[in-house]
This record gives sequence, structure tokens and C-alpha cells, in this order.
Amino acid sequence: MAKMANMAKMANMKNINIAIFGSTNGTSITRLLEEYANNNLIGLQIPFIFSNRKNSGILEKASKYNIKGIYIPYDTNITRNEYDEQLAKLLVDNKVDYVLLVGYMKIITDVLLDKWENKLVNIHPSLLPAFANMMNKSVHKAVLDRGCKITGATLMYVDESVDGGPIIDQRVVQVECDDTVDTLKEKVQSLEGEMLLDFVKNLII
Repeated sequence: MAKMANMAKMANMKNINIAIFGSTNGTSITRLLEEYANNNLIGLQIPFIFSNRKNSGILEKASKYNIKGIYIPYDTNITRNEYDEQLAKLLVDNKVDYVLLVGYMKIITDVLLDKWENKLVNIHPSLLPAFANMMNKSVHKAVLDRGCKITGATLMYVDESVDGGPIIDQRVVQVECDDTVDTLKEKVQSLEGEMLLDFVKNLII
């Protein structure tokens, strides 16, 4: 009976192709990649991980988890739209349903927004709208400087604004008196990893 129940559950799972865009280390995506590598996310396919930075840690993670890594340098002779047209072709060619932006340090243009509305998902290391338009350790330093008692992370859809898209999920962590920028970053990245993994699980179930 248990085997039949598992087979029925697998039959109901959706097949989803998700690409990942990043410019930095991609630490927050590690839990998702581990679950994917261990075949715990039946129905999920990650056709590639893309970075606009050749030596980014997220491309190293692509190699570690046997996922195709793609790097496209930004040519200053082309426009932002022309650059995103190259990415749009990648997404279409690989039949990508959703894109996870994990530390992706470029503004998304209408080339992608128009075709993948509510399909581009970004993670931010604060409880938006607090500390919007800030990145990485500057967020955590601002949290400490302001004397915040809580902080957290926000998962959101990308729109034409910067850090202003519809919120999917937010999770909170306490700021302790002995926290530093580095300890806060570690706490928040753990929340980000949980949210990214749960978001994908909800897509495929």
C-alpha cells in the first residue's frame, strides 16, 4: 500500500524547469542543490546555472553538483536589453518555467519581465521594504547600526521596480546583542535557503 501511495504521489508531481541566475557565491541555493543532487525533488530539472561573472562561486557550485554552468560576459558595446535578449534565448531554448535570482547583481529589463511575469523570483536579505536597494553585508551592517531587534529575508517576484515586487514569503530571525555582520549574514542565508527550497517544493507538488 505504501508503495502504491508513493507511486500515486509521484504521478501527481509536476515537471518544472528552473534556471538559476547569480553573480556571487550562491550560498543560499546550497540546500536546494543538495536536495536536487540527492534526487529528493522529483519533477524538478535545473538545465543550467547562469552567471554574469566568470569566477563567481555560483558557477563553482554548478560544477560541484553536475549542473551546466553558463557565463556570458557583459559587452559594453551592447545595451542591457540586448544582453537580456541573449538570456531570453537561453530560457526559451531550455524550456525554462521559472528563474531563481540568487545574488544576481544586474537589473532585469522588460525583455525578461514581459515574457516571464511572475516567473522571476528574487531573494533579498532583509524584511522588505526595510533596507531595500541594498545588498549583501551592507544590509546587515545597516540592521546593526539601526539597532533592529529582528531581521530576516524576503522572497519576491521581480517587477520593474527594484526590490518592490510582490512578496511571496518572509521569515524572521532575532538580532542578538552579540551578533556581527557575519553572524547575521549566516542566519539570514539559512532563512533564504529554507524559503528557496520550500518555494520549489510547492511548485512541483
